[in-house]
Amino acid sequence: ALEAANWAKAEFLSVMAHELRTPLNAIIGYTELLEMGISGPVTDTQRVYLDRIRSSGQRLVGLVGEVLDLGKVEAGQLRVVREECDIEEAIDAAINVILPHAASRGIKVVDLCGPAEPLFYVGDQSRVEQILLNLLTNAVKFTDSGGKVEIQCFKDKRPDATLREFD
Repeated sequence: ALEAANWAKAEFLSVMAHELRTPLNAIIGYTELLEMGISGPVTDTQRVYLDRIRSSGQRLVGLVGEVLDLGKVEAGQLRVVREECDIEEAIDAAINVILPHAASRGIKVVDLCGPAEPLFYVGDQSRVEQILLNLLTNAVKFTDSGGKVEIQCFKDKRPDATLREFD
């Protein structure tokens, strides 16, 4: 019975992922068509909004993939990517998703990272973006209207700071 339930859950997640991805990909596709100016000129403000719609749609497609990953975790088949990534890319992606919600509450989001030199980490870009988005969502949620959320990043220069490998 447990195996049948697990199979039914995996089948449900697979079908649900397909059913969610189809309209999301259409939203992303139409957004890209609008960005290209197919239906007429696009103002700078509209271009910013279209970029956010596309980015949010891509984020949702990623979340659908993460739901499918839950099944892989249970089966011991989840793969995590280890690659060198620029922290600014992850921060920008998370900020772009949370910015409209913060603006609607009158909360200013300030990125204080922009260091003189790029900062890199080794990890899974999409998972780091998701972690940052979760942190920013909570920061905006628990910040009073008219408040400010700041993001800082820096290179740890302590002599005892080391990168450890985890298996």
